[in-house]
Amino acid sequence: MKCTGKAVKYGDNVDTDVIIPARYLNTSDPRELAAHCMEDIDKSFHDKIAPGDILVEGLVDVLSEGDTVEADLDAGVIKDLTTGKSFKTEPFPAFIQNIISAGGLVEAAKKGIIA
Repeated sequence: MKCTGKAVKYGDNVDTDVIIPARYLNTSDPRELAAHCMEDIDKSFHDKIAPGDILVEGLVDVLSEGDTVEADLDAGVIKDLTTGKSFKTEPFPAFIQNIISAGGLVEAAKKGIIA
């Protein structure tokens, strides 16, 4: 599976309390959660992110914000299509790839992919 999108950089150790601040975990509405995603480190996140964009962690020092990036999840290869550079990483395990292919954890559970 390959994903292609614009690189959005936040650096290492972005924990779940930053991704979705705990004060908003009283809802399970995806739109409401998305409206507050990353707001504690970037108030403009919701306005600048688009479907398909890729959040960068380990390669934050070698990729530039806005570069077009392709992540090959099966091969464990990240390509910066803007500069032509390529980086090897560990591929996602099969069970994670199955969850992604199913459309997320909830959909994977509905389809019986995970128990």
